[in-house]
Amino acid sequence: MTIPTSPGFSLGTAEYVVTVGVGTPAVSQVVSIDTGSDVSWVQCAPCPARSCYSQTDKLFDPAMSATYAAFPCSSAQCQYMVRYADNSATTGTYGSDALTLTSSDVVRSFRFGCSHRTTGFVGQVDGLVGLGGDAESLVSQTAATYGKAFSYCLPRPSSSAGF
Repeated sequence: MTIPTSPGFSLGTAEYVVTVGVGTPAVSQVVSIDTGSDVSWVQCAPCPARSCYSQTDKLFDPAMSATYAAFPCSSAQCQYMVRYADNSATTGTYGSDALTLTSSDVVRSFRFGCSHRTTGFVGQVDGLVGLGGDAESLVSQTAATYGKAFSYCLPRPSSSAGF
């Protein structure tokens, strides 16, 4: 499987981004790719203006997805909180939904964070996809289908083609 990637300069970030679909029907979300973290997340509605940053796309609304399932709050996975090395952070609820990578590659019951509070993020991306090695990462969640390995080619900043 190949997913196009590009520099996120047009969104105000120096990070590389990919476009995925979340939910059913799929809602297009542009997310940063992060090989150093595991939990994937997108900003979700409702998200008070001071709790979330401005993004280009519409917030993902789990109530509008036919396939979203939140983890029960009796579960240890009900809430999530990730703090990154630069002190940015995201907090919200943890759930699962369809993740559309390409028109023929859909990950059913993909576990991700539905962020309701973010701090320290720059740019207008819709969230982040974690490509680390722990159980929560995209790589680990898709290991049975794609193998627990991936490679990437990041384009030069002056180019728009990568994968």
